Amino acid sequence: MTNQFKNTEPLFLRDTKPSPPHPRFDLVKIIRVIGIILLILFLLSGIRIIQPGEVGVLLRLGRLPDGPSAVNQPGLMISFPYPIDEVIRVPVMQNREMVIDAFWHSEDVFQTATTFHPFEQGYCITGDYNVVLPKIAVKYNIADPVAWVLSNMDPDRLLLDAVAAELVHVIGEMRVDDLLTERKAELVFSVKSRAQARLDSINAGSTILSIEITELIPPRSILPDFQDVQNAYIGKETAIRNAEAYKAQQIPAARAEANRIINAAETYSIGTLATANAEANSFLEILEEYRLNPDVVKQRLLLEYLTLAYMQVGNRYVVPGDPVSGRLLIPPS
Repeated sequence: MTNQFKNTEPLFLRDTKPSPPHPRFDLVKIIRVIGIILLILFLLSGIRIIQPGEVGVLLRLGRLPDGPSAVNQPGLMISFPYPIDEVIRVPVMQNREMVIDAFWHSEDVFQTATTFHPFEQGYCITGDYNVVLPKIAVKYNIADPVAWVLSNMDPDRLLLDAVAAELVHVIGEMRVDDLLTERKAELVFSVKSRAQARLDSINAGSTILSIEITELIPPRSILPDFQDVQNAYIGKETAIRNAEAYKAQQIPAARAEANRIINAAETYSIGTLATANAEANSFLEILEEYRLNPDVVKQRLLLEYLTLAYMQVGNRYVVPGDPVSGRLLIPPS
């Protein structure tokens, strides 16, 4: 009886062996590890690398912070993670290009070879109420990255609108013949300067480098007529250049010939006057002597002229003959 009670365990001690750990404790650890990893990744997301040719514009809580930290040069950049800090990369060293073709359409878009649809196609009106279809290419860069980021949600669209508006204004001030021939450079200069002034007035942060006219034609339905006018203008300019070249060639030659004739005339005048003066002086001297001794002067002049005549005749042989028929003079061999 006693042994039976000794071998009997109390009821509250039965089945009280330690149980294995509950799975929820392992899950908590996993969640903690994942949370720590996510926190580390969140903090590391504030480390950024700004590439060469770029600058990083920092916005803290949507605003530009004070100090030099607002614009960061290429290299390692440390900031608070998003959404506390937002870094906008701006390619300041890149020259960008956009094509403005809102006023131009290729021939395969609309049947513009024979018709023109002003309500379906873009176009510009010139100062003399003609229609032209321009297409231009604009090259620009970002001069002020802060202004570029803060000026507008779409700064490229802002630049496009500014250039397109000034293109319409400048074309509206010029004649169609000038636009299609000799004043294209003036059109480019006016559009570039006016569009840049408009962008500077709103602090857009961009600089227009160049504008190139890639297409500038009238509506294709009347394009052959305009081409005839342009060909006539080119022919006129060619004729003018040829005339100017001929003028540049002939005028110096004519001036040289005129100078030669003038110099020859002056030389002849000087020589003739000198000869006339010498003969006049000689005549006056002879006249003075003649008045004093007329017989002596007559004899001297006769001898002088006979001597001169004999010198000019030279040696001659006289063959005797009839005086009536004359004598034969034979020059010596």
